[in-house]
Order: sequence, then structure tokens, then C-alpha cells
Amino acid sequence: MGSITNLLEDALLDHILENTAYTPSATLYMSLHTADPTESGSVAAEIVGNGYARTAIAFSAAATRQAIQNGQVTFPQVITAPWGTVTHFGIHTASTGSGNMIGYGAFDNSIVTEVGNVPFVPDLETVISINTGGASNYLANILIDFAFRNQAFAQPGIWVAMATATITDASTGSTITEPGGNYARVDFGTWNAASGGQSDNGADITFPTPDTDWSTVTYSALLDAATLGNLLIYATATPNQAPKIGDPVKIPTGDYIVTMD
Repeated sequence: MGSITNLLEDALLDHILENTAYTPSATLYMSLHTADPTESGSVAAEIVGNGYARTAIAFSAAATRQAIQNGQVTFPQVITAPWGTVTHFGIHTASTGSGNMIGYGAFDNSIVTEVGNVPFVPDLETVISINTGGASNYLANILIDFAFRNQAFAQPGIWVAMATATITDASTGSTITEPGGNYARVDFGTWNAASGGQSDNGADITFPTPDTDWSTVTYSALLDAATLGNLLIYATATPNQAPKIGDPVKIPTGDYIVTMD
């Protein structure tokens, strides 16, 4: 099982939050490693020399928050000396160089290399996934297809919402429960550049003033439309609050923190 790197987390957050648009690569390449690249995307333990080269990899359409390797990945023949025991892989946007790893993970079974071997990773072996909780199923699948299959995903508009009932990964813009009493989602596009898989609001997010008491707000969410639309990201509201008639409803600058993992 594999995950996305910090580099891709930041790039996708900026894309979602109307900062710098991300341009995915049309071709991705698998690398082989003798140690964990980690979220940092380190190439320190990538195989070097003796015939080794990164090799193109493709993925099937995302479903259930993951994409699965589509087709066997066959590496060049090992020459001159063994490559060592391969334990991990990386997924890159380029066939050479560093700083472009977007995914990584561990193999279920290590690959022991010897001179004359032609190492390969069998079909269906590599899986890239986005953790449950925080990102909707809709967003998780579309981001994986965008980054790992070069499928279109235009930067969405962002509306900030509040909810008075539980939101789940399967929720949509039409199923979340929002307050009444002059409530409306807020069209908001002022987000700080992502760093370390995290961004926050660069200005206050101010909601309309309640004209009747609201029920207790327990969740907040980001959606791509003023009404209905697609749920993108959600979290529990901390602390829970129940705004009254005439209360100002505002999320101060820096208090709405969006993360990706």
C-alpha cells in the first residue's frame, strides 16, 4: 500500500484552495528503493547503476479512495552487480532526477536481486490511497485520478459551510445538515500557500448574522458550490457553538486549518 508525499499533498491543497494550479504528469515512473523514501520523497536509497532505471507505471481508475497498478512493471536486467534487496517503491513525474516523487510505499514482499535477473512488479501489486476521514470520497477519488492518471480536475471555487449534524466521507453537498436563520455558505478564496500538508485561511471568514437561533454547529466543511454541489473537505467544529439571534459568526484568520495526509 502506498501514500502520497508531502510534495503532492502541498500541490493538491494549493490546487483545491485556488492557489497555484497543479499540472499532473502524463507519464509516471516507478523507482525501486532499499529503504523507506518516507513522506519527504527521499531518493537516498534509490537503486543506482548496474542497469537500473525507473520504469513507466500506469494505474486503473480510482475507486474506494485508491488506485491500483494496471499492468506489470518490468525493469531492466540487473548487470555487473546485484541491486540489493528492494523493499520500497516511489512514484515519480520524471524518469530521472529528484524532488518529483508524488507517491511511495512498501512492497508486501521484498525483491532480492541478482545479476541476470529482470526484476518486475506484478500487475495489481501497487496501490495508492488517501486515508479516510477529512477528505470526502468524491475528492479522494478525483484527486487520485488527477495526480496519478492525468484526469481533468479544474480548480474549484470554495464555499465554507457549517453543519449541525455529523458529516462523513460519503456525505455530499445535498446531504449535509446546515443551519437556518439567515445562514448561507461563504464564498472564500483567501488561503495561505500550503506547507507540510497544511494550509489555513488568510483572512476572516464571516457568515451572515443569524436572524433566528441556530442549532449547535458541530462540523464545518468546504464545498464547490453555494448550494448543493460536491463535499470536498470536512472536520469537526472545535469548540461546538450555537449562535443566537444577532451573534457575529466568524472564523478568525488562521483558525481554519486544512490538512491532507
